[in-house]
Amino acid sequence: MTPLRGQYRIPPKNGQNIITNPNFNQLSTQQPKTMMELNSYLKNHPTLIFAEDMKTICQPLFKLGIDYFSHVMINSQNEMTANASNPEYFRFYFEQGFHQSDLHTAQFDIPQRYVLWHLVKREGKAEELYQSGIEFGLFYIFTVIERAGNEQNYYHFAAKSHKDYMNEFYFRHIDLLEQFIAYYKHSVLLNDRLNRAYKLPYKINNTTGSHIIKVDFSSSLTSVTIKDYLNSIQVKSNLAQPVLELSRRELQCALYLLEGKTSMEIAHLLNISPRTVEVYFNRLKNRFGSKNKIQLVRHLIETGLLNQTSVSFDA
Repeated sequence: MTPLRGQYRIPPKNGQNIITNPNFNQLSTQQPKTMMELNSYLKNHPTLIFAEDMKTICQPLFKLGIDYFSHVMINSQNEMTANASNPEYFRFYFEQGFHQSDLHTAQFDIPQRYVLWHLVKREGKAEELYQSGIEFGLFYIFTVIERAGNEQNYYHFAAKSHKDYMNEFYFRHIDLLEQFIAYYKHSVLLNDRLNRAYKLPYKINNTTGSHIIKVDFSSSLTSVTIKDYLNSIQVKSNLAQPVLELSRRELQCALYLLEGKTSMEIAHLLNISPRTVEVYFNRLKNRFGSKNKIQLVRHLIETGLLNQTSVSFDA
């Protein structure tokens, strides 16, 4: 659902009101506290004043059909530093306080490497963040998370809403995204102007209760656990056998899941109950040994089963 015009204040486009600062190297790294300090912090931020540098680095990514890239680093003091390819959205993001309710504030029960945003539960400010991002072309969002010691890095990739193939693209070409991350790290390290962004920390406050971000962890069973369980009840496991086909309903549910539909939406489209949809997903996760729906989508894509032209017609 696209937000109503006027619900969010959209900043000027085409780089207007982006102010450069000739004394950039002498900027203070103190935390901004008031709106005036925030404005000063933003107008002097490398994402805004060196937008062309960031655009140049991201050109190879744009050629793949990806429209947006950003990197967020959270340090041990819960401070955020960042760079992004869209300066207008970067300014808007901070002015709306969305840095306090983004994915980096989520509590993960199970550490994740990849997060597909269509499988993320968002409420409150987190849902506002996602809906407002659509205005800037951030619809299909995929995040790669790296953890090293007390440091966490979030690499966000996004594409516009008309590119309905992007969720599948992300999973098929994770290797390309990983290669770009390595390229980005190297490029920023050599670019003193953009690298300055990582010396400008912004404190992340405790905003518990103002938003909810939760990734689907409805099934966290491993293939070993499932096999042991089946052996205990004397049922032969199919996990070691390759899955050669999907039933009609399984394929329909899987394809809608790839489009970002929720179980409720899939149930409505297929005229079945949401509980039945979850039964199909749990059955698929057990067959593939998938821990959650994100892994399930990846497993389905890797096997090529979503491209099958004939399916069995069991319920």
